[in-house]
Amino acid sequence: MINKKIVHQQYFDLQSETWDKDQSPENVVRLKKIFSELPFDMGINILDLGCGTGVLVPIINKNRHRFLVECDISKKMLSKNRLKWKAFSSKPQYLNGNAEKLPIIN
Repeated sequence: MINKKIVHQQYFDLQSETWDKDQSPENVVRLKKIFSELPFDMGINILDLGCGTGVLVPIINKNRHRFLVECDISKKMLSKNRLKWKAFSSKPQYLNGNAEKLPIIN
């Protein structure tokens, strides 16, 4: 039997090197617009599930959240994410996990 988690993880690990090349300026503008319209309450905790390389980190960080967790099945995506935002003033926490069975929930 094929372990789907490993297949998905391997796929996204391979994609991590070129993932950001697919982020056009138009796409980032569209994401900013979408997130500006969301009713974020001040001081909330945010889980960015399937965060990839962290395209949403600067967008989410403008919303004065209390705690941001970047979660992805791919360790390589998380590594790229961490490197991109290591100098960011409000650093996210990072969690490697599968959305179907998060390591923070028993």
